[in-house]
Amino acid sequence: MGELAETSTEIVRRPKINFTRLLTEQLAEVDPRLKKTYAQLIITQMVKKAALGDYRFANMIFERVDGKTADRLAGPDGGPVQIEILVNAIASVYGKDDPNVIDVTHRLLHEGE
Repeated sequence: MGELAETSTEIVRRPKINFTRLLTEQLAEVDPRLKKTYAQLIITQMVKKAALGDYRFANMIFERVDGKTADRLAGPDGGPVQIEILVNAIASVYGKDDPNVIDVTHRLLHEGE
């Protein structure tokens, strides 16, 4: 349930704090003066700052709405991206055993670097 902490004279049980639950509850509370939830007030400020050109807030909003952009491309199970389809397509043009398959694939992959 909680975390145990030993003092010189006794063992004290510290309660486990669920920050997500506490934060969610606080954000749902209504500001008595403005009659809006704290979540609504925060979101309004975020949108205003983004509209005024603050990239950090614009990025935060887009990541929340569209999802975070991948930092890198990855294949199945997070492994490397497979280029087998590209190699097979080139091999179908040149022939499976043609040495140009590797050369053409390499040039296509590194074009624009």
